[in-house]
Amino acid sequence: MTGKALLCALVAVMIPLASAAQSTPPAIPESVYAPLYMEEGTWDADATFYEDDKPSGRATGVQVNTFLANKHWMVNDFRIPANGKFPAYEGHGCGDTIPWPRPT
Repeated sequence: MTGKALLCALVAVMIPLASAAQSTPPAIPESVYAPLYMEEGTWDADATFYEDDKPSGRATGVQVNTFLANKHWMVNDFRIPANGKFPAYEGHGCGDTIPWPRPT
């Protein structure tokens, strides 16, 4: 087999493999996300602080969970105001909402 024929054979094999790698995975039904949608909104937050692996105090604040446009990612903002024992605290997070185990 000549070099040109070998190259043509490799290209003929690689093109279908490349298009298969780019195929879209099956859609996850929206019903799978329904329990996660219940987390959206503003929530009362209760945090326990630890020192030396032992609870050292509690504080309350607010957590706001907001979905991004595709409704598969959630951003959360967590805030606790300062009190006599602890300074103000803010935490932020982002996570996907695809449940585990992920459907196959």
